[in-house]
Parts: sequence; structure tokens; C-alpha cells
Amino acid sequence: MGQNKNGFAEKLKLVLIAVILLNLIHAVIHIKSYTRNIEIYRHHIVDMGMNSLKSLEGGRRAFMVNRFAGSDRLKRFVEELSTQNSVLNMVVFDENGKILVNPSPEHTPAYMGEVSGYSTVEGKETITIYTSLKTFKNHNHMMGRQSGQRQFNEMIPPENLQDITVALVMDSSAVALAKRQMYTGLIQIGVILIFLIVAYILVIRFIRLHLLQIEKLKKAEQEAEMGKMSHILAHEIRNPLSSISGLISFAAKKEQSPDIKDILSHTTDEISRLNTIVNDFLTFGKELKADLRRISIGALVDKTVNLLSADFKSKSITPVITGDDVLINADADKMLQVLFNLLLNALQASPEHGRVEISYSEKGITVKNDVAGEVPEKNKLFKPFYTTKSKGSGLGLAVVKRICALHGFQAEIKNINPFIIEIKFGR
Repeated sequence: MGQNKNGFAEKLKLVLIAVILLNLIHAVIHIKSYTRNIEIYRHHIVDMGMNSLKSLEGGRRAFMVNRFAGSDRLKRFVEELSTQNSVLNMVVFDENGKILVNPSPEHTPAYMGEVSGYSTVEGKETITIYTSLKTFKNHNHMMGRQSGQRQFNEMIPPENLQDITVALVMDSSAVALAKRQMYTGLIQIGVILIFLIVAYILVIRFIRLHLLQIEKLKKAEQEAEMGKMSHILAHEIRNPLSSISGLISFAAKKEQSPDIKDILSHTTDEISRLNTIVNDFLTFGKELKADLRRISIGALVDKTVNLLSADFKSKSITPVITGDDVLINADADKMLQVLFNLLLNALQASPEHGRVEISYSEKGITVKNDVAGEVPEKNKLFKPFYTTKSKGSGLGLAVVKRICALHGFQAEIKNINPFIIEIKFGR
């Protein structure tokens, strides 16, 4: 089932990534399409403007004698061209920048000086095309041409010519509109992309939390089953074990032989060890409930150390205790069991004359000890029935974790050698 869930999660990730990539491809296509349209509109407008200017220049050359032999006729011709489609204005400047013709003053462009060929300036919603021409200052010297007394190709005196700059203002609102549509489309695609990325992150987190929750539920079910089995086995074993212990104790009192008494004494010790294991099984299988009260951590540590004082002396270990006393909401008996299990585990793992340190604060409790013998595997330490000791049930740390979870605390192994375990108050 877990593999099916993981497979579904991976497929969902791939689908979301594919949608995000498709959205990016759509954005690229959108940009290319609108860019192409904008260029087409722009070239069309510029071509129209240049054709108008060329018609002005062609008229000047072909009809210079009659049509442009005065500023009035030039003005009328410019006004006629400025009425064409997409033409907003056509302005004529003299060589000093003075405006000679300006049919639509609201669309007056800036003077650019003398221009070689054609020059294009693009505004917000206009495209202005500049070019420079030569025309007559007056037409008195041309009157003779009408009578045929002079040849048509006679050289025109330079003093009768003047330089003018023509600025043709074209309406490029179609280009501006296409740009606005492109930017609007990009903003929409960007917003959708942001939502898709946020959705991807949220879905991934949801899947991760969902799978983690399934794993936790699976472990909880396994622990519950093991707890039930442990409880049943403990009850089945405890009654005959108590009877055996009573019979051996009675026999030891009646027996006079020292050798038999020694054997019976060792047997009683082993029965006590078995009884401890049975108690661990009972604790692990029991349904836990916490009676929360304000308790002193310092007092709890001192009480636990006193309970294990004989065990500390047997290994010639003096516990090192540091910390500032604090009050927490907890079940005193169950937290006593947590500390008892942690310190007993530390004592059993430590060598002779080893070191066991207990520190506590408002953040939590830390137990640190040296390790003698086989080093345990970190990822297996909280699993039920896992132990590296020849004597033990492997339930000590599993019980610690269950009681901590009941209180909303966290049990975390910080290091293996030296062994450091921390109980954090708070989730």
C-alpha cells in the first residue's frame, strides 16, 4: 500500500511539473506571437509614412515649377497628406527649426535638425518619421520657364533654395494596443504560473504529510498489536512466575545445604530479572493516561538518582547533575519511569568508573553516558524489543518514547558514542 501511495505521489508531481512547463511554453508562444504582430503593425505604419513622404518628395521634384513655387501651395499639399489614414500630423520646419506648416498642433513633434535619409522616432502611441528636403524660397525666377525661354534642366541658383525638415506623425495606437495585450496576457500567465507553483508546493507538502501520517498510523497499529500481545504474554507468564518464585523462596528457607541454597539464590535472582522483563511488557502493553500536574524537574531527577544509588555504587559511578529547577505540566509517576529507564539504560551501557551526566532546563532533560561494548544502531533504538544487552527486554526506550508522546514531549537521540538522549518539552 505504501508503494502505491508513493507511486501516486510521484505521478501527481510529474503532472504538476508538466502543467507548469506547458504554462511556460504557452508564455513563450504568446510572447513570440505578439512580438511578431507588433513588428508587422510597426512596419506597416512606417511603410505608410515613408510612402507619404516619398509622395511629398516626388511631387516636389516633378511639380516644383507650379505646385511648390510658394509656401501656400506647400501648405495645402501637406494638409492633404495629413488627412490620410493613420497620419496624425505632418509638420514642416525650416532650416532654423521654425515651423512652416503644422495642420494639427496637438500632435507637434520635436525638431530634429537636418536629417540624412529617413529617421524614425517611436513614442507611446506615435511613430514620427523625419526627412530633409530642399524647396524654393520664392518663385519669381521660375516665371520664364512657362514661356519656354529657358531650358527645363537649367541649373537652379542655390540662393533660391532652402532646406526644410518634414516630420510625419503616424498613429501607432495599434502597436501600443498589441503591446498592452501582450503584457496583460503575460501578467495573466504569470499569475497562473505563480498559483501553479504554490499549488505544487502545497500538494507536495500535503502528500509528504499524508504519507508521514500513514507511516505513523502504521507504526501505531503495529505497536498497539505488540502491546496487546505483550500484555497477554506478561499476564500468562507472571502468575506461574510468582508461584515459582514463592516455592523457591520457601525451599531456600528449609534447605540446609549451602550449595543448594546458593543455587536457589541464583535462581531467585533470575526470576527477579524475568519479573522485571514481565513488568516492562505490562507497561508497554498498557493503555497510557496522563494525570498532568505541576511537578519539579529537579526533585524528579534527585528522586530517580536516589532510587538507583545502589546501581551507581556498584559500577563506581558518581552522576554529574546540572541545571536550574523548573516546573512543568506532567504526570509525576510516568516521568519518573522515563528518567528511571534513561538512567538505568545509561548505567547498563557505561563501563566501570564511567561517567553519567544529567542536565535539565526549561527546554528539556539530557542524559549523557559513556558506552562500553557494542554500539547500538541509532535508527533502531526506539523500536520495541531491540537491545544490544545480554539482559534486557528492549522495551526501555520504546516505553520512554510512548510516555513522552503522551505528554507532547519529544525523545531524540543526539549521539551514539558517547550516548546522548534528550527529552524536549513541547512539540
